[in-house]
Amino acid sequence: MRSRKTAAFGHPAETIDRAKQLRIRRSAAALIEQRGWRGSVRFDVATLVGDGRGGTQLEYYEAAF
Repeated sequence: MRSRKTAAFGHPAETIDRAKQLRIRRSAAALIEQRGWRGSVRFDVATLVGDGRGGTQLEYYEAAF
């Protein structure tokens, strides 16, 4: 989940760069190993962007990376 009050400085999904994806994958791999998970894994991303007038837009990216 990433959020911004407005998209004036970029969309929140843009903040999930390759380095952040790698950190998330490494953390997930450690948790998967610790718990002995054998199922499939995917990484979804949800973003919230304010419109500057009190409204908010939700966007959901299934299997984002």
